[in-house]
Amino acid sequence: YCEAGNQSYEGQLAVASVVMNRLYSGKWGSSLSSVIYAPSQFTGAYTGAFSTALSTGGSATSLQVAQDALNGANNIGSYMSFRPSWNTTQSVYDGGNYVQIGNHV
Repeated sequence: YCEAGNQSYEGQLAVASVVMNRLYSGKWGSSLSSVIYAPSQFTGAYTGAFSTALSTGGSATSLQVAQDALNGANNIGSYMSFRPSWNTTQSVYDGGNYVQIGNHV
């Protein structure tokens, strides 16, 4: 919700899939909390937006996305990072190893 609440279901699922891929990899910790709060990884974790979303409940779409991701839905394969399209260098596009869904690459 914090990273992609303004995106479609597919865009939100892409971000949730990154979180789950990182969890499964173990490189960012062994719990959802450790993945989300890993230093300098998710803006919402260090701006307080994530805490606000937890206290307000987020949106119906974000809750559905979270449940679907926990149940194994994944629309990005094994990717473990994303960037907003406005903050993506041409080299990413030139490399050809990316997926763009909504405003995220």
